[in-house]
Amino acid sequence: AFQSASRGNEYVERFFQLLEAGWTENARVLVRRGDWSASLEGSCALISHFTPGRLVLGNLGDCRAILVSEGADGRLEAQQLTHEHNASRPEERIRVLKEHPDEPDAVQYIPKSGSWYVKGTLQVTRAIGDLFLKDGWFHNSLPNHVRPYVGGQVPAQTD
Repeated sequence: AFQSASRGNEYVERFFQLLEAGWTENARVLVRRGDWSASLEGSCALISHFTPGRLVLGNLGDCRAILVSEGADGRLEAQQLTHEHNASRPEERIRVLKEHPDEPDAVQYIPKSGSWYVKGTLQVTRAIGDLFLKDGWFHNSLPNHVRPYVGGQVPAQTD
């Protein structure tokens, strides 16, 4: 089924698009029923497709594919095949900021934890779900007492 590397990439990208669309549709149903937790949930993913002589991988989030094989000396060798999508990686910070040019706080360094975060709240930069960061409808569906702080200035407590 996979004719070329670009064709394999198309299949992986389409798979993740369909998965995200299904996740979002299901989350909207749950939120409308009063289960707002669906706005907060997310997942990372790693998929693979093997054919004779060919391996196609796709990953989102902090999943990592490692190929372990036996070396010429009989010892096991590990080779990392994918990279994490994490705000700590400079390449990911640059990508997120380019995709969100009107949001200078899209990626923030939090000194207390010593780590980088998307909108000050999530380290992974690509994921399925986590809809409160992707769609205002989901963010606004959350009750104030559980709505996570997302970027910018920390609002004053009113409760």
